[in-house]
Amino acid sequence: MYLDKAVMIPRTKGISFKKKGESIYVQYETGHRYDPEKQYTIPERSLIGIQIPAEPEMMLPNENYLRIFAEKMEKSDGKELTGEYEDERQRQYILRELFLSTYHEFQNLSRRAPGEFLNEEKVKQLNKVLEPLQEMLKGDLFSEYLILIPETETITIDGEKRKTGMNFSDVAIIMNYYKNLMNRYFRKKFSLVSSTRKKFLSMGTY
Repeated sequence: MYLDKAVMIPRTKGISFKKKGESIYVQYETGHRYDPEKQYTIPERSLIGIQIPAEPEMMLPNENYLRIFAEKMEKSDGKELTGEYEDERQRQYILRELFLSTYHEFQNLSRRAPGEFLNEEKVKQLNKVLEPLQEMLKGDLFSEYLILIPETETITIDGEKRKTGMNFSDVAIIMNYYKNLMNRYFRKKFSLVSSTRKKFLSMGTY
């Protein structure tokens, strides 16, 4: 049985692929055994998941994946495999949570002080969240509307000092663009994984 949550196919030695019909199964080499008749060593492999056609770097894992890679993480104390087996999908969901918490903060600020300009520290903190989100959403048709927040500057016009940049109300509008495209991005992801899983389960397991 395959699990609901898609994961990245591990980028490590021992991974191989086996095509059966229209499906591609992901295998992991767990060891070797010697064949006395053929007089050579034969690799032993376990099925760990099934590749998602629309996302070739992703797969729907099974219980073997959880068992094998949980053991590997436990033996290494999580130090060697942290980057190697990072789940990109999990990173995206964490980024979404960071954005949403920031989004709600700025919605409140825009209601309390719509014309107030952002200070330098707030601009930096906000762009730390928006920059990776902008990269994640760059394939969207309307991604051109996703801009980073410029720093607030003070300029002198006719002897009068004025601030330039974006106030809380401006930022709230920009963040609404991000929120709408982000929601569309994740709706598409959920729909893809769900429909792919149903198709594979209807074909039976390998």
